[in-house]
Amino acid sequence: MKREIEFRVWNGQKMEYNVMAGKFGVFFVNPECKGDGLNPNDTASLTPSNTKYPDGIEVMQFTGKTDKNGKQIFDGDICKDEGGRNLLVAWSDKYASWVLISDKWMFAHYFGEGANPEDVEVIGNIYENPELLK
Repeated sequence: MKREIEFRVWNGQKMEYNVMAGKFGVFFVNPECKGDGLNPNDTASLTPSNTKYPDGIEVMQFTGKTDKNGKQIFDGDICKDEGGRNLLVAWSDKYASWVLISDKWMFAHYFGEGANPEDVEVIGNIYENPELLK
C-alpha cells in the first residue's frame, strides 16, 4: 500500500507546500531551483535549494484524503459539510484518525472506516480564515 506523505507550513504570510519535515527540523525545498538559488538575505539557507524553518513552526500533514472537488485535505483545513457546518480538520490521538470537529468541539465525522470525505468541501484554513470557525 502506497501512502502519500506531504506537509505544509504557514510561514506567516502564505502556505508553503514544498516542505520536508523530519528529525532535524522542517525545511522548504525548492525542487525547481535554477542557478545558485541562494537569497543573500536568507541566513537560514543551507544549500542552493533548501531553507530551514524556525523550530516550533506549525507543520500540517496531508490527511491522504481529498474533498468533493478533488482538493487535498490537510490538518488545519476548514471544511463545509453537507449540512452547512464549518468543521476543522485535526488529528485525534484518542481515535488514531483524522477527524472533523464542529464549532462546538464535538467530533462530527471521522476520516476512518465508513467516513466519506468526498461529502465535504475545503473552504479555508485556520491561519488564513480563522473567522470561518466563529
